[in-house]
Amino acid sequence: MNPIFQKTRRLSNGVEMPILGYGVWLTEEKQAAESVRTAIEVGYRAIDTAEVYFNEAGVGEGIRNSGIPRDQLFVTTKVHNDSQGYDNCLRAFDISMKKLGMDYADLYLIHWPMRSTYVETWRALIRLYELMEEKKISPRLIIGVPVGFVNVTASKELIMTCGAPWIVARGRKGGSNIAACICNALLYMAEGRG
Repeated sequence: MNPIFQKTRRLSNGVEMPILGYGVWLTEEKQAAESVRTAIEVGYRAIDTAEVYFNEAGVGEGIRNSGIPRDQLFVTTKVHNDSQGYDNCLRAFDISMKKLGMDYADLYLIHWPMRSTYVETWRALIRLYELMEEKKISPRLIIGVPVGFVNVTASKELIMTCGAPWIVARGRKGGSNIAACICNALLYMAEGRG
């Protein structure tokens, strides 16, 4: 296996997050299973999907068919605009897990924070984090928000209102979207230095 697939970044909760992942945006449901299985076969251990990609069931099938144990993979999915808000986000997470055929995700992101609901959505993410710990389903759940879409004021509001900073963030660099990019400022906080 290419060593790049084995490189990870340790986050503040002890999780080793792969630095390179396979994304399935614009991959149709039928093709997702085979493309994900193949990606895992060649060495990818991080798989990125989202509610709005409409391919979570295919992603889950590809993971199950890969022959690699679930706990050796890092799966990301995201809550979409229409599913934001506290109760909606909790329901969306359950639906995504059913479609994926999993008990947990390793990373659950707010795909595109909506000004009217992002605080309540963030509260729901914190609750999901707590539920995963309580149920001992996965101490690995990581929650996050795309920093490219939340300014400093909004970031402070989330931390001040909800009492918990995020651990990881997606962001933009040089105008191109980099999935699972670690934002230095938030990483600084996540590593306990902020």
